[in-house]
Amino acid sequence: MVVAAFGASDGPSPAVGASATRPVNAMQPAPTSEPREAPRSGRARRGVRDDLLDPDVDLVEVARTADTDGVPGTRVAAQRVAPTPDGIGAAYRVLYRSTSLDGRPIVVSGVVYVPRGQPPRGGWPLVSWARGTSGTADRCAPSRWVGTDLVPITLAQQGIVAAATDYEGLGTPGVHPYLVGDSEGRSVLDIVGAVDGLPDVEVRREFAVWGHSQGGHAALFARELAGERITGRRLAATVAIAPPSFIPQAVDAWATKVRAKGLGIMALAGIEAAYPEARLDDIVQPAHLAAVRDAVEDGCTDDISRRFAEVDGADLFVADPTHREPWARLLHEQEPAQRPGTGPVLLVQGALDGTLPPEMSEAVEAQMCARGEPVTRWLLPDAGHGEAIASAWDHMVRWTTDHLDPATPSAVNAATTCGDPVDAPPAG
Repeated sequence: MVVAAFGASDGPSPAVGASATRPVNAMQPAPTSEPREAPRSGRARRGVRDDLLDPDVDLVEVARTADTDGVPGTRVAAQRVAPTPDGIGAAYRVLYRSTSLDGRPIVVSGVVYVPRGQPPRGGWPLVSWARGTSGTADRCAPSRWVGTDLVPITLAQQGIVAAATDYEGLGTPGVHPYLVGDSEGRSVLDIVGAVDGLPDVEVRREFAVWGHSQGGHAALFARELAGERITGRRLAATVAIAPPSFIPQAVDAWATKVRAKGLGIMALAGIEAAYPEARLDDIVQPAHLAAVRDAVEDGCTDDISRRFAEVDGADLFVADPTHREPWARLLHEQEPAQRPGTGPVLLVQGALDGTLPPEMSEAVEAQMCARGEPVTRWLLPDAGHGEAIASAWDHMVRWTTDHLDPATPSAVNAATTCGDPVDAPPAG
């Protein structure tokens, strides 16, 4: 299997929904301008802080001194975004509590996108959105570039509250544990609690998780963790679009066999950030170690790839991490679908995806089918990596809202495509 360097030329999120006509990559480029500031303050009905933060407050600075002690998912701070993205009621940057893999309390940032108008009886549907790769520096955090990720905006335009995490270490202290599944999954789940108490926001008890690319990986791990991490709510459905698997082989290819090495470097730095027993000093050539650390500290995806484009993989590493412990073991632990999860899952895959090829989601499906889990996989014949979102948008929304409805028959929740020779979205 050939693994391409996904994120090598990250583009904006695709246009989605009825107006989607152009296929583009759904991952964000390195920022090139200052982030938008948030506007007015207002009163929240519940939460640790009664007032929204002022527009000129930098949440990155707030995160450095935030009180991390408390229940994961509780909100530390919120700030309304201005201007409000077109077609929605409001967007709020949030800081919320989570936990690192070593059990330390931390804060994570993200954005909550809210539909226009009053919530329906019982509350709006809620989706926790996990986006694709943006980088490892704080400036790469999606919450600093509200309006560039069209997926959560479009969900809100269609009457769904979308909570979009930045992931641990993006916009908050520490290194982002890139492609470390349990870290991603905790960030995706814990932002759900941060929705509570935002002005005029009411959501249902049931929620769904969506993710694409890196976010598809995060969504699958969130599903695996939901049973033990979520209380008071129910994960009703998970949609993983082009999720990576074969993680050790992929990281090896990204770090050593392609020109754009950003993904591989970020993944290895992410392992080090999450696991103290793993040290980059043991695998990176001493001559390049300082440059690698600087790139991870300051770079978005393309920045890191450009910095090491002319460095041969054999010259960058002194050892193959896929064959040296603890690296081999820790990389294998990031393989999705090794544990059962909560609720039905939809895998969406472009048949023309040369970035994260169909064999990856096929392997995830096979793991789930072997356990008898309710998994459906759609293979989109004319879609590549980024195009998969727009191509299946209406079908994904319908599938999700059906599963968020408590009245949905149990047969729908138990549906599976295991064993089907051809997987595609339903007609109509």
